[in-house]
Amino acid sequence: MHPKRISKWVVKPFVYFMGSNNIQRAWLFEPNSITERIKRNHSFELELVSEHTEELDYLDKRIVGIVQNESTVRRVKLFGDGKELVFGESIIPQETKEH
Repeated sequence: MHPKRISKWVVKPFVYFMGSNNIQRAWLFEPNSITERIKRNHSFELELVSEHTEELDYLDKRIVGIVQNESTVRRVKLFGDGKELVFGESIIPQETKEH
């Protein structure tokens, strides 16, 4: 089973308003796996920053589509050729962990 991928987690007008550049937008709107994108051209490493149960705010629950107040939140750093490229956060609903 693969986790639900949320492709509309951020909307383009907001990103443009915040003053992002072309490189940042390319990463934010990557339609495929960011890990695979890094692996195509670089040696890849992942560092687990944290993984624990947290209380979710209204927006996180709405984006993920869950009603529970707590969920596992995992934060990672993705490296390409030893350089940190991405800091990522995943919300893992309990029902995902049970499968």
